Amino acid sequence: MSGIAIIGSYLQTILNAAESTISSNLSSLIFGIASIICVLISGQVVDRWGRKPLLIISCIFSAISMFVLGAYFYINETKSFNMAPVSWLPLTILVVFQISITIGISPVPQVIISELYPMNVKGIAIGTVGALLTPIAVLVQMTYEPLNEFWGLYGNFWLFGTCSVLGIFFTVFFIPETKGKSFQEIQMEIYKDLAETADVK
Repeated sequence: MSGIAIIGSYLQTILNAAESTISSNLSSLIFGIASIICVLISGQVVDRWGRKPLLIISCIFSAISMFVLGAYFYINETKSFNMAPVSWLPLTILVVFQISITIGISPVPQVIISELYPMNVKGIAIGTVGALLTPIAVLVQMTYEPLNEFWGLYGNFWLFGTCSVLGIFFTVFFIPETKGKSFQEIQMEIYKDLAETADVK
């Protein structure tokens, strides 16, 4: 819901709509190179930093990227200002978005899931999450074009940005930090949080 699937599928369409002075082919090449570099370093970053901080930072930059990109397309569509001098901005924003996604939203949930469950159910848990995410991704793909026609390209990006903001709050309040902790320590922390919540109620 943060826009990962849409950016990947509609990258050239989005860049063409931005009316950038940089060709869509060159932009796609730059975006692809940035993606490869991010994938290569993401493992190092995830292991070095905490899972929770990475996820929060990722959601923050993802949200900012989508809100700014939405604002760009809104201004460009309404012709409020001449956006030609900053036509490079959409590509820059998309690269920042890709970096933020690759270091956090994309890899971290899988790492956390693998650390939350014991070995005997870990495969089932990861498979179940994957099975749940697939129809969501399909739904996002199916609704992208109709929503584009309904409220414009900018509306979709603002929606993705809003989802990332919700992701920040969800991470802060519901996601445990698992870095450097054993399975038993993680479970004890979860049960402790549940007990404190029950006491408050």
